[in-house]
Amino acid sequence: DLYDILDKYLHIVTLLASNITDAPSGREMQGRLGGVLEPLVQLCGVSDLQYTVDKRTQVLALVARIVRGHARNQRLMQHLVIHNYTWSPTLSLLNSDSHVGNGHMTSVPMLSHVVRLALEASNAEEQRMGMYVWRCWCLRNADGQINMVAAFTPQPSHDVEE
Repeated sequence: DLYDILDKYLHIVTLLASNITDAPSGREMQGRLGGVLEPLVQLCGVSDLQYTVDKRTQVLALVARIVRGHARNQRLMQHLVIHNYTWSPTLSLLNSDSHVGNGHMTSVPMLSHVVRLALEASNAEEQRMGMYVWRCWCLRNADGQINMVAAFTPQPSHDVEE
């Protein structure tokens, strides 16, 4: 079943992420785990799976651990996009051809998704984890912090007189 496969994948990534430390070998493991960021990010956006809150927060915790203070992984996360597929409820998730023409896809940048979780999640744990991912992404990431401030700073309107 698909949930069992996802649970095993999360378990393996969790075991690998447990080796992340500030030691050189731990930092090397963190860099290697940058390769699993994209699949983890996609798990954050597959709404039809109805992943439980504890599984979604586990995914977010892994993302946070992988990007925390790691410049290359922070840049990678900045460019990742969540592709949120919505299928008809009668379609099988395991048949990759079944959703063609029968659903739609929306795409949202991962950082926007994390910020939205931090601000709007209905579950307090998921909201807290969204904030934690955001903080980990900002850690030792001066360019990212500047980009975030610029994104949240209101731009002057041409209609308003100064």
